[in-house]
Amino acid sequence: MPRLISKPAPQPAGHAHDDKNTPPHPQWRYNIQVVTPMFGGGVEAGALDPSQLIRGTSIRGHLRFWWRATRGAKFDNLASLREREAAIWGDTDTPSRVQLQVRLLSNDKPKSVLEYIKNQNGRHKPDWAEPFNTNTDAALYIAFPFIGKPDQEDSCPDEFLPFAEFQLALSFSPPAQPGSEENSLRKEVEAALWAWVNFGGLGARTRRGCGSLSCAVFSPQSPEIPQWLEEKLNSYGILLGQERPWPTLKDFFYSARGADNCTAWLNAVHPLKLFRQGEFVKSGKGNRHRSKSSADMVGRDASNHSLWPEANAIRTIFEKARYYRKSSPNNAFPRAAFGLPIITQFKQNKVKIPETELYPIVNNEPRGRMASPLITKSLNMRPSSGGRSAQGYPFIVRLSTALPSGLGLRKTEKKKQKPEVIHAPLDKRAIVNPDFTQYPDSPMDTASGGSAIEAFLSFITGKKNFKKITK
Repeated sequence: MPRLISKPAPQPAGHAHDDKNTPPHPQWRYNIQVVTPMFGGGVEAGALDPSQLIRGTSIRGHLRFWWRATRGAKFDNLASLREREAAIWGDTDTPSRVQLQVRLLSNDKPKSVLEYIKNQNGRHKPDWAEPFNTNTDAALYIAFPFIGKPDQEDSCPDEFLPFAEFQLALSFSPPAQPGSEENSLRKEVEAALWAWVNFGGLGARTRRGCGSLSCAVFSPQSPEIPQWLEEKLNSYGILLGQERPWPTLKDFFYSARGADNCTAWLNAVHPLKLFRQGEFVKSGKGNRHRSKSSADMVGRDASNHSLWPEANAIRTIFEKARYYRKSSPNNAFPRAAFGLPIITQFKQNKVKIPETELYPIVNNEPRGRMASPLITKSLNMRPSSGGRSAQGYPFIVRLSTALPSGLGLRKTEKKKQKPEVIHAPLDKRAIVNPDFTQYPDSPMDTASGGSAIEAFLSFITGKKNFKKITK
């Protein structure tokens, strides 16, 4: 059975969920649609909550993040940011001036992401639900945390919400100090709403486009995306490319090949999957041995060995380096720039290299995770009057984020014991290094600084029909 929180029956359409300080007469109302599959969003990670599919507390957290990424970019230090953030959104000493109310209007029935079907050989084959079945390669990259394991009752595939529409009502409490302008506050909040609707989402895996949103007020109306984006950035006073201790907006890339929302979403995620996991060959020699299009070739050689250096870096640490990859650099983990942690398992493991976890270190302290600076999603067009949003465009957002100060590598096999640290710390040169462009058939040879992020952006603009939007 798919995993759901064991609570009362799902809320009926029209059920409202309030902030604890919600006033009886909200001032602004926005109808918002969830148009790509939403996972999680409940109190239990990865699981839908049938009693409260759309949570006001979750929306408040998203709006705070996107306020920092947009209007917060103008502040040059954390103290100034936190002072203004507290004045709008509140903190432990100051109540929030923004109250919100969520009212679920309609939703499709949740369904399991896949079912495992046993074939004649006794092996389990995944039968993906729509829309994942239209591009199972991208689907597996997106939904791997939710697919469970066959024949394990405690590891069943999760359910997702295909579609929902809800009304978000906002109101503002009077300012603590007379003279503050309500219009200014509304502009601050609407900047966060605009960014959340178009670049964020609800539930889990929103940076891979799950739970993507559309709203008649904030979503684009026409495919003239560069003009729309420039107009909105100017209107909301949003600065791009500001290097801050918190994430801010940096770059935007889009494909003019529009499609239905879910197809556009999968078409945005798939290039990252291809580039990061190295499904295709890059070298000219490989072109003669494999049938893949040369336009897609990156990441593996003719013998299907990864051209990325991380696996051999781990082998080198365990003194098990492969002869055919001795040219790749040691202590090189460039794909850490896409997000951490990274779990590495060696499938053909005759030399018995243990499973490892690569994790971030910040100020000499180990951290659990580092979110990806890339958002891959569908930029959804606004819905028609009384209808659903039906079209989107593949869209990629790059956030300006700081790399961790270092990396650590530890074993993960002994679950009940403290993981054994086997290599730490590695400094930033293990993530971004000009030397990474120099070894034969490096996937990063198009990025002069040795950045996997820059190499990926070069890949999508050079071979995947994405265009960078310049302001």
